[in-house]
Amino acid sequence: MAKDKNIKVTKQVKWPEVVSKTASTFGVPKKQIEETINQVSDTLMKLFEETRPQKVGTATTIITPLVSYRTTRIPAETRRDVTTGKEIEREEVIAMSVVVPHKFIDAANIGLVLDKNETKEKSKEKSA
Repeated sequence: MAKDKNIKVTKQVKWPEVVSKTASTFGVPKKQIEETINQVSDTLMKLFEETRPQKVGTATTIITPLVSYRTTRIPAETRRDVTTGKEIEREEVIAMSVVVPHKFIDAANIGLVLDKNETKEKSKEKSA
């Protein structure tokens, strides 16, 4: 994962906490949740292999309730190392990107005002 030097992680929720919260909220045993997630993960791994794009410039999308995965076959390329000046050749590869559902983005942003003008207007309303 790329790191932004200007961002400090102040809270980290790890998988066991997600499993525990799910178990307590819905009354499902932790073991059952973990087994089910492992089965879904195994299925996704098989699907990635079975549906791998076969031609450069083609892609496969696997859409799940939690995240959408896109695998794309990208062409081989030659680049120049900016430090050494040497040419570097990369073989044709499969790249992967992920996208989260809008409802997750919306949940993370509830109550936030992102537009500066809107922030100023809300401040004026509160002081009036």
